[in-house]
Order: sequence, then structure tokens, then C-alpha cells
Amino acid sequence: MPQETNVGSLHKRREEQSRSLLRTYNQYVIGVGAMQSTEKIETVACGETTRAAPNRIRYWLPVALYAGIIFYLSAQSHPEEQLPSFLLRGLSDKILHAVEYGVLATLCYRAFRWAAGATLSSYAVLLSIVTASFYGVTDEVHQYFVPLREASVFDWMADTVGAVIAALGASRILRHNRSHES
Repeated sequence: MPQETNVGSLHKRREEQSRSLLRTYNQYVIGVGAMQSTEKIETVACGETTRAAPNRIRYWLPVALYAGIIFYLSAQSHPEEQLPSFLLRGLSDKILHAVEYGVLATLCYRAFRWAAGATLSSYAVLLSIVTASFYGVTDEVHQYFVPLREASVFDWMADTVGAVIAALGASRILRHNRSHES
């Protein structure tokens, strides 16, 4: 009998906590209902605000698609056959790596800045550099297993340099545009 009382009181406390959370949620929704737009809907979960899934998809889908393109080209024994010839004329392989991963870092910066939440948003530059650089490492490891391809630490270094330049540039351009809007 004493166990039933303990279980019963525990159940009752959890039910009261759930009702309290629901009241807080309803007050929040009513309080900001007029401020919500169809483009940026925020919901409350455990006291934190998170952006709706469609907003996240809009920012992360280009990152995933572009990473898929990089993976596809890395899986080719002769990726130069897949690229337009003007890209290869007179350009160093390292510059192509820097540009390729600069684009990835820019897409990552955009996603971390606008779709990863407030905490991660403040580290968007660092996270985009680390993400692009890490993907560069995995790309080089992947190329090691592709016939007629090789892994190169110099390619990874070019990837990382491109990511650093692009992420810092994207951040600076965004700050510059914001200062002119004010």
C-alpha cells in the first residue's frame, strides 16, 4: 500500500508539472501570436525557442546537396571530365579546392547563422570553418579509396584556407550590410 501512495503522488506531481508547462506554453503562444509570421514560426519546447523545420530545411538543404556534389565528384576517377573545361584552364588544383570548400563554408555559415539556434549562431564563422575543413578531411580519405585518385594533405589545406576566407568574408559582408541598413 505505501508503494501505491508513492507512485500515486509521483504521478500527481508529474501531471501538475505538465499542466504548468502547458499553461506557460499557452501564455507564450497567446502573447506572441500577433508577432508570428508564416516565414518565421517559433515554438516553445522545454523553455527554449526553436525555429520551425521548414526554415531549417531552407538553410540546410543546400549544404547537404552541395556536400553530395562534392562526394559525387570525389568518387570519380577522372572528375575533370565532369567539369566545364574553362574551370581547369590555367587554374591550380589548389585554387579549385579553395573555391569548392569556400562555397561549402559559405553555405554552412548561412545555415549556422540563421537555422541553428541562438547559441550556435554566435559561433557561425568557427563552426562553418570546422565543418568545411572536417568534410575536406573525409573527402581526402574517401579519395584514397577511389581508383586513380589519391589523398593529399595539401588539398585539405587548400580546402581549409578556402573555408576560412569564405566564412570570414561572408561574416564581414553580412555585418557590412547590416550596418548600412540601420
